[in-house]
Parts: sequence; C-alpha cells; structure tokens
Amino acid sequence: MDAVRKVELRSLVKSNQIRGFNLAFNFASGPLMAFLCFLTFELLGNSLTAENVFATIGYLNTMKIPMALFFPIAIQVCTPFPAPSAGAPPTFSMYYLHFFHCRNPHL
Repeated sequence: MDAVRKVELRSLVKSNQIRGFNLAFNFASGPLMAFLCFLTFELLGNSLTAENVFATIGYLNTMKIPMALFFPIAIQVCTPFPAPSAGAPPTFSMYYLHFFHCRNPHL
C-alpha cells in the first residue's frame, strides 16, 4: 500500500508542477503575444497607431481567457484513464473520483 501512495504522491507533485507552469505561462503569454504581434506589424512596414494597439490588445485579451482557462480543463477532462497493468490494482485520483461523483451524486 505504501508503494501505491508513493506513486500517487509523485503524480500529485507532477500535476502541481504542470499547474504552476500553466499559471506562469498564463501570466507571461499576454505581454509576450502583444510584443510579438507589434514587432511583426512593424517589421512588415506598417506604423503603430493608438487605434491599432487598442484593438489588438482587446482582441488578445478576448482570446486569452478561453485559451488559457478552458483549454487545459478540456485536456484534463478528456484524458482517458491509464489502463492498469496485469495484476495491479486500479488507482484513481481524487480529482477523477470527485469529477464522476459530481456528475452522478447518487453513486
């Protein structure tokens, strides 16, 4: 049983590291995308105006929310359970147990 707990703890640590990377990427992606868009716009020979900057920042912020918040959740939910090896007991994380319990609370 201790080996199963160690594996579960390792997977929780890995999951938290990925979540931390996702949050860091979420905070850094906005300014980086804006900088790259404006740099490309300038390198193509156009001139930046306040109107272009305002519209671009608004569009990037509009697209950032669904991509940064909902896309990782969709990947988490749509990821299939790993098949247990022969003879090993199936292990479920608390996230999946909570997810399926919320879908059908009468279980």
